[in-house]
Amino acid sequence: MPTPSATSRNFPTLRHVVTPFRWLFGSRRRLMTMAAVVFSMIAAPVFWWFIQLAGLPDIGDPFDLAESRARSIPDEQNAFVLYEQAWAKLGWKDETRTGMPRQDPWAVENVRWSKVSPDARKWAEANREAMELFRRGSERPKALPTASLADDGPHYQAFRAFLWLAVLETSRREDQGDMAGAWGWYRAALRASYHFGRRGHPFHRILANQMQTGLRTRIDQWANDPRTKREMLRRALDDVVACGPFATSGPEGLQQDYVRLMKELDGPRNPGNYLALEGLQQRLWRAGVILPPDQWRSLGAAWRFWRAEPERSRRVLRLAFANWMAYYALPPDSRPDPDPTLPGPVRFYDFGPDAPANARALSPGELHRWFDSTSDARALLMNFSPPVLYSQEARAYRELVILLACELYRRDRGKIPIQDEELVGTYLKKLPDDGLGGPGVVRGRGVTPPGPMRIRMRPPRRVPQVRKAAP
Repeated sequence: MPTPSATSRNFPTLRHVVTPFRWLFGSRRRLMTMAAVVFSMIAAPVFWWFIQLAGLPDIGDPFDLAESRARSIPDEQNAFVLYEQAWAKLGWKDETRTGMPRQDPWAVENVRWSKVSPDARKWAEANREAMELFRRGSERPKALPTASLADDGPHYQAFRAFLWLAVLETSRREDQGDMAGAWGWYRAALRASYHFGRRGHPFHRILANQMQTGLRTRIDQWANDPRTKREMLRRALDDVVACGPFATSGPEGLQQDYVRLMKELDGPRNPGNYLALEGLQQRLWRAGVILPPDQWRSLGAAWRFWRAEPERSRRVLRLAFANWMAYYALPPDSRPDPDPTLPGPVRFYDFGPDAPANARALSPGELHRWFDSTSDARALLMNFSPPVLYSQEARAYRELVILLACELYRRDRGKIPIQDEELVGTYLKKLPDDGLGGPGVVRGRGVTPPGPMRIRMRPPRRVPQVRKAAP
């Protein structure tokens, strides 16, 4: 039997391999040190995964979800009940012959009865019964899509057709000199667009905003027409002011958006699933490296797990909505400005001790840093920031109110007001919210409607208040 020294001479490589182990196990201190190093290497990633959400509180849902889901509208008050009946009667399947604009079917500024094709006129005449149902639906005070309409694309295409038909009818009435009858259909189209925009997906609300931009242009022309009498203008202004409660989103709209975002966060359509590694994917593509979709999904899932997603985004979204709900619960003139030092269109606000505790759980700067560290929340809000969307809705509604009030002021006094406050009293009981938390300013006669909301949003710019010089 060979001796150890003989084995070392016959197998020198084995000797070199065993030497470190003999050195390690030859000392208890060295053995304990090595065990600690190995344990740290294994435990450090696990420990980091568990502590990376430290400092990010989980406040739970920012409102009572059960109460929100239980909220319903009686059928006799729900506009969408009649809208659904009208859509069932709408003959719009031959849309290629309707004469609707092909490039931008939501732009209604140039829709004129005298300029559309004979097929478009026949289409309008054939849908009189459906249009009357649509108009009756627009008169109802509340709107909640039925289950069959909530996410049905074809029904929203039909809604677009109804709005186009309503504007076409206003043109027909104006050509006949029936300015009061034209306003009746402007009113129906406007109220229906508010119903559609407030209860829809953000993309549908953006489309509704585009339609309202065209309607404001048409209503401006109607108001400035000499055939439009003063009493018609007064009635139109009262009708638009009455739309205030549902023309803009508020806490109720935030609850709806929160439920939708939470559903997307946990669903397969969460954009964070494929945007987490978008930058890496583009760099590899430029280098000529293309991986199969399954491998990308696996890499994305691993990265999101390492970043504690979607739990990180869930906590951030809960804090963000608590912050926004506290903001919209305040009167417009008491709402704080967003932190000017924070970049990006997603706004957060700083509240005093009277605000709910959940809205003050993190400062705006801390909340923004946590939001910037997410992948899912940033992907979900990349094209939709509730404060930006709601501010644009409020400013658009205010523009229309001011437009009509300015025309009444001009007819009565032969000039336009310099400040909004001049309209309060005779023409308005109070000024609508300008979406910025302040009183805003009048833009003058021929008020320029705000442009349509773009998918890539920018934070609105505060317009300086016009003040009279001191005597």
